[in-house]
Amino acid sequence: MKTFRNQIVKRLLLLTTGVIILFLSGCTCGKGLIKMQNAHYPISLSAFLYDKNHKVVMIGNELDSISSFTIKKTFWTLGYGLIPLTNDKLLCENVNGLIREQHGDGVINFSIMVEAGTINKIWSFLMYLPGYVPIIPASVKVTLSGTIVRLKS
Repeated sequence: MKTFRNQIVKRLLLLTTGVIILFLSGCTCGKGLIKMQNAHYPISLSAFLYDKNHKVVMIGNELDSISSFTIKKTFWTLGYGLIPLTNDKLLCENVNGLIREQHGDGVINFSIMVEAGTINKIWSFLMYLPGYVPIIPASVKVTLSGTIVRLKS
């Protein structure tokens, strides 16, 4: 009888220790850094840009809309987001390249949409346990969009 009771106590102690470790460890996360510091053109979150004289210029008056773009990128990380596995510098280069190809002067209505990656959704669905293991990669899906514009001559 004592052996059976000892086994139950050991199992409960092991289970309790495991649950405490899970709660203290947090959960995995994916992250990415979006910087447009190396942009060669003005990028605006609003529907206008500023000209050389710091005057507001808008589509229809001083700007022509050339085209819209959408760039999708998935950021991967390990160790609760501390170890990035994706190069985030390519996003700014991609936007620069699109503006250059279209012979544009900037971007308006720039937006960034972020959502959990597929692997995160699968882990959450299966159980919460894998989300607490730091060696499982996590991901974040990022969608950048905007309108490339050109100043009227």
